[in-house]
Formats: sequence, structure tokens, C-alpha cells
Amino acid sequence: MSGGLESIEIEARRASPWQALKAPLLIIFIGVLLFLFLTQKSFYNSSLTIVTALTTSIPAFFKLLGLFQSDGASPKA
Repeated sequence: MSGGLESIEIEARRASPWQALKAPLLIIFIGVLLFLFLTQKSFYNSSLTIVTALTTSIPAFFKLLGLFQSDGASPKA
């Protein structure tokens, strides 16, 4: 039974319009970003600021989430 389901899933992935459009859209998106980075200095500077802020805030976010997790090893009083 799972063999039939697996073949249907594979066929659905092959027939998906997203699979046909994913690579060209990604190439166009990267090309536009590359063009903007090379020609617009202010876009580059603001993007660099945003990327820096994101890379420093992601670990802080996970550390904050870690404060709310219980490890289950500590005894409850």
C-alpha cells in the first residue's frame, strides 16, 4: 500500500509547476540582488546592517527560548 502512495507522491512532485519554476526564479532573484549590490552602495550598506543585526539576534532569540524550556532533570520542590 505504501509503495503506491510513494509513487503517487513522486509523480506529484514531478508534475508540480513549482519544480519547473523554482530554479529560474531563484536565478532571477539572485541576479537582481547581485545587480543591486554592485550598483547601489546605499542598498549594500543597509543590507549589510540588516544581515548583521539578524545574525546577532538569532542566537539571542534561541537563548531566550532556552530560558523557558524545562530540562526535566531538576526536582520540583
